[in-house]
Amino acid sequence: MNAEAANQTVPSSAKVLSGIRVLDFGRFIAAPLCGAILADMGADVIRVEKRQTARSRRFRPIIRRR
Repeated sequence: MNAEAANQTVPSSAKVLSGIRVLDFGRFIAAPLCGAILADMGADVIRVEKRQTARSRRFRPIIRRR
């Protein structure tokens, strides 16, 4: 595979979950990550949160940066 082919993105119509809508009601680390993965695969992910900010937004990153 040449460098040009490796840098090309897959069109959204060719993605596996294109046309699928997902409602994300999750509140902690695993659910938003799964939603992001599904979105990368072409799903239309709708995140549903409380009116107040989600508690997970106040957490520190899991991996310490050097």
